[in-house]
Amino acid sequence: MTERADHARYSAGAGFPRTGPARTVTFFPPARLRTRTVIDGDRVLVTVFGDLDLDTEQALRRTLATALERGPGGVDLDLSEVGFCDCSGLNVLLSARQQALGDGKAIVLCAASDAVARVLELSGTLPLFAPGAPED
Repeated sequence: MTERADHARYSAGAGFPRTGPARTVTFFPPARLRTRTVIDGDRVLVTVFGDLDLDTEQALRRTLATALERGPGGVDLDLSEVGFCDCSGLNVLLSARQQALGDGKAIVLCAASDAVARVLELSGTLPLFAPGAPED
């Protein structure tokens, strides 16, 4: 019974035992970023699946840059399937917004997971991704 409890504890990220019998530890690969892009008239809908963090920021940056090139009206962003978002993900979103504004376009957040909404709310940047957001 102890081994099973230890396995759960270590699988959950609590740490590795320093002494005692060997334990089986399950490692899960980091969530990969997947996106779906749909051109809808003069706008592009980008749906993001996975995590927005340091490991996925370059892929998200490329996806949003391509979407901005393809959408003369801008990008609608669906982040409802994002499980985690840190400051790296936030920085990509803000950089893409600046790029869009420079091109006379907008990035509008049409849906967000709790993780994304929390980061945007805590940073005070949620209003920047609303329809008709100020251009700074």
